[in-house]
Amino acid sequence: MAAWSARHRWPVVGLWFLLTIGLFVGSLTIGGTRTADAVSNDRSDDQIFESRKAFAVFEASGTTEEPHQFLLIVNTPTGTIDDEAATIALDDIVRRMNDLRATADGPEAPAFENVVDPRVAPPAAGLVSADRTTVRMPAQVPGDEAAVEQRIPAIRTFLEDAQAVHPAMRIHALDRQLVNEDIQELVNGGLDASLRLTIPLTFLILLIAFGAAIAALVPLVLAVTSLLAAFGILGIYSQAVDPVSAYASQLIVLIGLAVAVDYSLFMVTRFRTERRAGRAKVDAIRVASSTAGRAVFFSGLAVILSIGGLFLLDDPLFQSMAIGTIGVVLIAVVGSLTFLPAALAILGDNVDRFRVPFLGRDRPEGSGVWASLVRGVMRHPVVSSWWPPPS
Repeated sequence: MAAWSARHRWPVVGLWFLLTIGLFVGSLTIGGTRTADAVSNDRSDDQIFESRKAFAVFEASGTTEEPHQFLLIVNTPTGTIDDEAATIALDDIVRRMNDLRATADGPEAPAFENVVDPRVAPPAAGLVSADRTTVRMPAQVPGDEAAVEQRIPAIRTFLEDAQAVHPAMRIHALDRQLVNEDIQELVNGGLDASLRLTIPLTFLILLIAFGAAIAALVPLVLAVTSLLAAFGILGIYSQAVDPVSAYASQLIVLIGLAVAVDYSLFMVTRFRTERRAGRAKVDAIRVASSTAGRAVFFSGLAVILSIGGLFLLDDPLFQSMAIGTIGVVLIAVVGSLTFLPAALAILGDNVDRFRVPFLGRDRPEGSGVWASLVRGVMRHPVVSSWWPPPS
C-alpha cells in the first residue's frame, strides 16, 4: 500500500485533500452538524430518564402537551426579601415579567403566562427559602417549541435588563431552551478556542521532536485534514440519521488530533531513520510502513473496537460520539498508510528542511538523552524495575 501510494504520489495527495475537505464542505452544504438538545423534552417511553418520569407523575394532569416551564431564581445577598430594597426589586421584576411581550409568528403577545409572585403563594408551595433570602418565580412561555424559540431573545433581554436595573440582586433563570443555547455556545466557543491553542502548541512540540519545520508540518496537515473529514462525517450523519451530541465535536478534536499526530510521528521518524541509514527513498517508505505502519494499523483498530463499546449503550447521544470518534481514528489510520507515504515520496529529504539550530542537527543512531537513559536502564534492569522504591 505504501509503495503504491509512493508511486502515485500526486494523485494520492490530491485525492486525499479532495475527499477530506470535500466531506467537510459537503456537510456544510446540507446544513452542517445538527445537534441534539443537552436538556431534552422528549417524552417517548424509550428516551425518558428517571427525572422526567418522576415529573410526569408529579404533574399528572391528563394534558397531552406539557407547557414550557420557566423558573426565575432571585436572591438577595444581604438581608431578606422583606427588606424595602428587595421588595421594590421583586415588585419590579414581577411587573416586568407580566408586561414583557414578544413576537412569535404573528403580532406581539405576552412572553410569559401564569407568572407567580412567590410572596403571595401559599407557604406549602415552597417558593420562598426558609431563611427568606431567595425566591422562585414560576412562569410559562406560551406556544409550541418553535414559538418558544422565537420568544427566547426577548426573554434574554429581560434578564439582562433586570440584572442591570437591580445589580444588588442575584438573578438566575432555569429554562430548557436557554440552557441548550448556552451549552451550544459554550461548547462551540470552547472548540474554537481549543483549536487556536492546541494546533500551535502541537506544532511547537513537533518542531522540538523533529528539529525541522517541514517534518513538523506534515503530521499537522494529516491531523487537520482528518479533523475536517470527521466533522464532515458527523455532520452528514446528523442530517441523515439522528442529531448528535453537542460534545461529539470536542471528542473528535481531542481524540483525532492525538492519534493523527501520534501515528504520523511513528511514520515520519522511521522514514528519516531509514534514509539516514542509506536506504533509497521508496525503500525507506516501504520499511517505515511495514514496521511503524503496521503498528499504526493495529493500534487504530484497537482504538476503534474499544470506542465501539459506546454502541452498547442504548442512547443516541453516546452512539453519535462513537460515530465521530471512530470516524476520525479510521481516517487518521487511512491517511497514515496512504497520504503520508505519498507526501514523503514528494518531499524526500526535503522533509528535513528548515532545521532548528541545535535541535535539528543529525545525530548518530542510538545517541542522545533518550538513548542514554534506555542504555542505563538496560544495564541495571533489576534496580530500574524497583525504582522508585516502594513506600
